[in-house]
This record gives sequence, C-alpha cells and structure tokens, in this order.
Amino acid sequence: SDRLSYSKGSAMMKIDDVSTLKSFLLSGAGWAMMSLEHCDSEIKAGLLQEIHITDREHKFSAQIRAFRQHAMHHGPVARTIWEQFKQLSKEYSRTS
Repeated sequence: SDRLSYSKGSAMMKIDDVSTLKSFLLSGAGWAMMSLEHCDSEIKAGLLQEIHITDREHKFSAQIRAFRQHAMHHGPVARTIWEQFKQLSKEYSRTS
C-alpha cells in the first residue's frame, strides 16, 4: 500500500503519496516505512538512511484485494488483467 506514515515525536501524520512522503523525509521530518525501490537512489547518495530493526519479526503477511466496477461489458485489457488476478489468487491459495 502507498498509504504510509511517518512519525516525529508524538505527532503522527498519514501521507498517501510516496513522493510527498519522500520530500518530507528529505526535509528531515522523522522516519517512514517505504519500499527500497522508491528511495534507493537517495540512500546511495547519502540523503536518506536505511534503518535495520533487530528486535522485531522479519516477516509479515498482507491481503491484497482487487475490485472492479460492476458492468455488463469490460474491454479486453480489463478482462485480461482480471483473469491474471484470478490466476494469481488460485496460485496463492494453493501455496498457503
């Protein structure tokens, strides 16, 4: 999810946009959880620092839910994407 948050002191703010979150971090506003893909260049440039937490679990699970508009006709791209979601769901339920 792109709904990420950062915390400074006891104040907490929810930010929905990864680029906005990154700009807050680059301004020195606390810490945040975000994918390494979104901040890899800033970490390599020394603008941001990756924090490794050693006293917490390293694994977590999440549910991804996909919804589509209830319509009589969907185009070929929408049908293909929906079929791919259904296939991924079947594969995931076999592995878990």
